[in-house]
Amino acid sequence: MVPTVSSPPASTFGHIHGVGIDEGSGAVYIATHEGLFSVSSSLGPPRDSASLGGPIAGLRQDNMGFVIDGERMYASGHPDPTVSSEASLGLVTSTDQGKRWRSVSLKGTADFHDLEVSRSSPGATTIYGFDSADSVIRVSRDGGSTWTSGAALEMRDMAADRALAGTIYATTSAGLKVSHDYAASFEISPDAPALYLIASAGSNSQSQLVGIDVGGVVWKKSADTPWQSTGSVTGRADALAFSVGATPVLVVADQRGIVASSDFGATWRILVKS
Repeated sequence: MVPTVSSPPASTFGHIHGVGIDEGSGAVYIATHEGLFSVSSSLGPPRDSASLGGPIAGLRQDNMGFVIDGERMYASGHPDPTVSSEASLGLVTSTDQGKRWRSVSLKGTADFHDLEVSRSSPGATTIYGFDSADSVIRVSRDGGSTWTSGAALEMRDMAADRALAGTIYATTSAGLKVSHDYAASFEISPDAPALYLIASAGSNSQSQLVGIDVGGVVWKKSADTPWQSTGSVTGRADALAFSVGATPVLVVADQRGIVASSDFGATWRILVKS
């Protein structure tokens, strides 16, 4: 069982599965049942979702799992039915901001409802995928070419530590769980709040975690510092992304729509109205 929270946010996108931040351009990407959408995070009035002009490249790919790693995007879920009759995408990738996607592996066999990427060293890409068929975390340590099975886990969200190779966090109804062996086994993180969503950002030398608990409170943690509450969301948050650059940025899909914060949830501005 995963934590139960209030009703999900309404959106003309349909259901939102994930959000991501392009650290180079600052663009925010919104992964939905109806395709991938983008909006600028620059200052300006809130946009209406209808004004975004439909999914990128007109592709109505059902992005159940979505993550951005530098200039590369990864996704999983179900293809646009006008493009492919396959049951599932497996793992696909894009290097042109979601205009075109290339199959990496597991086409027609895997439907990952969450994806995470980490790099233990330059050129070494580890991908974690939460397989919806049997609630097992699959792990690829060669960029998605080959996979092994990790732990079976009833989880809502996961985040890979950017500084600790093989360390990944998962939110569960029993509390936040952590693995230090590439998702082979998990244990409870005893001092963590009851998080529903979690995200990580940073570098190989220093990483930070942010999370949202079942009551909508935003929390942050870095290195060996304890978790600190820093703000809150409105209603249920369905997706969370975190970026650290000149200014840390949180992006959340909640009752208001797509919202962003540069002070860890103390204040927010609306990018796209629900």
